[in-house]
Amino acid sequence: MSVETALGTTGQSASRIIEGRWADWSADHPALAPIPPNRAQEWLRATSPEDSNEVLRVIARMASETGGDDLQAAELLAWILMPAARRVAVEVANLIRDEPIDHIVAAQLWIEIRTFHWKTNAMVSGCIRRNLRKHVLTECGAIVPDVMSRRTVLLDDPDEFDLLEAPPEAPGPVADQLAVLLALGVRAGTIQDAHRVLLEEMLDAAYAHPSRKRALNPLLAVADLVAMRRGVTGRQVRRLSRRALDALARDAEVLLDGLGRIA
Repeated sequence: MSVETALGTTGQSASRIIEGRWADWSADHPALAPIPPNRAQEWLRATSPEDSNEVLRVIARMASETGGDDLQAAELLAWILMPAARRVAVEVANLIRDEPIDHIVAAQLWIEIRTFHWKTNAMVSGCIRRNLRKHVLTECGAIVPDVMSRRTVLLDDPDEFDLLEAPPEAPGPVADQLAVLLALGVRAGTIQDAHRVLLEEMLDAAYAHPSRKRALNPLLAVADLVAMRRGVTGRQVRRLSRRALDALARDAEVLLDGLGRIA
């Protein structure tokens, strides 16, 4: 079994949808018009996340229940996002045993697509992938419900929340256990979900940074790179991420105990 099989979405079905609907969609949505229908699949899979995001946002809006409520648009978006869904299935399967992971991922992917908040400025593929992973882990019981009592909220400045809620440009190779540890930190109240998103983006940037080829790249060393992507200052990113890291270090013993119970 695979996620693709569980969902019933294939390249052939995607081709039929494009052939039958793309011309009408393009007439209503100018962003789709420059892409020839006979090359839509190739273009969507091959182009960069930045270039494809505008097109994906149009499809996501049509697919959402609160947008166009178009089931064929939802099926096409599911096919486009299938590589990300398969990665999530592999990540979760490495953490959770004896669960029908492919079926759970397929069902949750459909829910994420149909309930996607298309008015957000977040990158479509990255946002759906993050929510998919988080909700699948929760569904599988990977988030310990009562690791510890709720702790003091780290931030109370609305401007800082605006910074933290800015999404990363694209998903990256965040380690499975680190992702679960950060999720545990959110569940425990050690950090907030916006902190988790920021730290995951910094982990991705540190992993991909060229200096990693020579030596371990310190996490805070990529603050300026992440800040540039978000349109804020490196000082802001360093301050907020350091505060979150300090809180995680403070509760490390309890969080690592929780991680051990679900590994």
